[in-house]
Amino acid sequence: MTCVPECADGTFFHLEEMKCSPCHHSCFTCTGPGKEECIHCAQDFLQQDWACVPVCSEGYYPGEAASLAQRMCRRCEENCLSCQGPGVTCSRCRDGYSLVGGSCIINATCNNVCVCARAVGAFFAEYGWYLLLISVALYLLVQEVKKRRANRGHNDSVSDSVEDTAAVVRRQEALEASRRRMQEELDAQAAQYKEKKQKIEEEKRKQKIEMWESMKEGRSYRGNARAAENADEASTSTVVKPKKDKKPLRSTGYNPLTGDGGGTCSWRPGRRGPSAGG
Repeated sequence: MTCVPECADGTFFHLEEMKCSPCHHSCFTCTGPGKEECIHCAQDFLQQDWACVPVCSEGYYPGEAASLAQRMCRRCEENCLSCQGPGVTCSRCRDGYSLVGGSCIINATCNNVCVCARAVGAFFAEYGWYLLLISVALYLLVQEVKKRRANRGHNDSVSDSVEDTAAVVRRQEALEASRRRMQEELDAQAAQYKEKKQKIEEEKRKQKIEMWESMKEGRSYRGNARAAENADEASTSTVVKPKKDKKPLRSTGYNPLTGDGGGTCSWRPGRRGPSAGG
């Protein structure tokens, strides 16, 4: 086993010459004298595949690294000759491809849709910020309209509730007025009934007084009572029924003891007192 001495940066150990030989000028550290044998690139050089180059070739873009010695050229997307970084950032495509929105699309499939996509991409690239501001303004306007509509609906509901309350109050007042009218009518009827009853009681009291006075004087009170009743009935009745002409059951000359006066034979009662033959 052979011990290999440690070489400084920018050199490598040459086994045939058994000494440290300088690397290629583009290499910071290397394993051989060629530019494709670099491990780390020198300052102002980028590592592309296994070589150190001052500028990235077509299809590559300079990637970021923690130090200058670790800077590398990274490959762009497929069919892209030059790009600005990773993702859809292509600026030039290979032959047979067209650039659409930062991507390379084959020309065989690029038709009217492709042209429209290009136009749309260019439009958004130029007026994208304006469209964004307009969209934000429309969103805020819609929110404000919704808020006002909600407030208007709330106000309408409040006004409807106030109107409903007023209608309920009016109905209650109408019911109360109707109840008072009915109560007044009932009170009037009760007063009339009470007055009529008092009159009847007064009449009865007068009749009792008259009966008592008649009894004290020894007179009959039935006739007076009947006369008073007949007078009351006559005063209260409004329609007087006419009397019909009735045929008498017996003639005017009929006598219950002697019979009809027109006969030849009649019965006479005997004389009162003792007989003459004693």
